[in-house]
Parts: sequence; C-alpha cells; structure tokens
Amino acid sequence: MRRLVFLILVMSTMTYLIVGSVVFHYLEDFSETQHKKSLARAHAEFIAHHPDVNQTELLQLIMTAFRTHQEGISISAILERNISGNASLLDDDKVVTTSKWDIASGFLFCITVISTIGYGNMVPRTWGGQLFCIFYALFGIPIFGAVLVGTGERLQIPIKKLHQCRPWVKDNPIKDQKLKSILLLSTGMSVIVFIPAWVFTITEDWSYLEGMYYSVITLTTVGFGDLVPESIFTETG
Repeated sequence: MRRLVFLILVMSTMTYLIVGSVVFHYLEDFSETQHKKSLARAHAEFIAHHPDVNQTELLQLIMTAFRTHQEGISISAILERNISGNASLLDDDKVVTTSKWDIASGFLFCITVISTIGYGNMVPRTWGGQLFCIFYALFGIPIFGAVLVGTGERLQIPIKKLHQCRPWVKDNPIKDQKLKSILLLSTGMSVIVFIPAWVFTITEDWSYLEGMYYSVITLTTVGFGDLVPESIFTETG
C-alpha cells in the first residue's frame, strides 16, 4: 500500500470517528439527561412525601438496586444533591451531571464499534442511535480493516531495514526466517501489549498483568468488558 493511500485511509478513519462521536452525542445525550431528571424528580417527590425517612439509608438502598441497571447511568451525584438539602429539589437544571455520551466517550465508543470490540458498557438506547449505529458499523468496519492492513505494511518497513543490517543471515534461510519472526513478534508485542499495559498502570491504577490482559483481550476483539478503563468510559460528576 502506497504511503499516500495509507495516510488518506488514516485521516479518513479519524474523520469518520470524530463525525460518529458527534452524532452519537447528539442522539443519545438528550435521552440520558431525561433519565437523570426523571430519577431526581422521583427521589425528590418521595422525600417530600416521606420526610421522616432516613435519607442516607434510602440512598444506600437505591444505589444497590441501580448498580447493575441496564441504562448504565450513575445516580449517586443526582441523589446526593437532593440529600444535601437544596431548597429547590425539583429544579431540573441542578440535577444534570456530566454526560456519559460526551464527545470523548463517544469517540472511544466509535472505536469499539469499527474495531468490533464492543465492550457493552456503552450502547445506544434511542432508536435514532441504534439505527445510526447499524450503518456506522457497516461502513466503518471495512475502513478500519483497511487501516489495519496498511499499518501492518508500515510496521514491516523498519523490520526489513533492520534485517538488511544483518548480512550473515541472508545465506541461511532458516536463520533468516527466525530473525524475521523474532523481530515481528517483539515489535508487535511492544506496540500493542507491553507499552499500553504500562500506560494503564498509570492511568487506571491496574497491575501490569491486568494491563497486559486488557490489551490482549481488547486487541483480539474478544472484548469481555470485565476490565474497562474507568478514566475514559466512566461518567463522573
């Protein structure tokens, strides 16, 4: 693959990811916000009608019940605001927290779509988001596949140059093949496993083994979803 073609593919993929993240943000963010407001109103109304209820215990019960809720919305910040004793508990503008579907999270969701990883921790809930996701995946997966092919060809260039610096193996096909395999394996493992694992020990406070496990499971597109970078995918606020 020619360098210009490869660069065009990479730029096209980045553009595709950015456009997708913006579209998912506008399709899913409103629905998510409405769920948050509905939950906050229900909690505020319950407290207004049951002033003698221990609010701390109620919060603990709700948090336990909703921890595995399919919507994946963090309700702690919303309910804690109500418990803090705000005068206007039903003010919708005061209960909106940081969106799970911001542009950055949407961008990473798009990566999991076109790479076929699909963790499942973030999924479109609206009909518009689901419809868009269908076509986004159908067009995005082939584009990403082409980028992977081009990346593989790019990685072979430094390996070939390094191989040319070892003339003693050129007359020995067995050693030649072994050297190529070792260089390819070591380069690939460093780029896709060892270096990312080290980064995750810093950003996610994981062990190095957990970082390696996540890298391998992710890049083989198995994507169990048992380990997900919280600093990237988890809603805050």
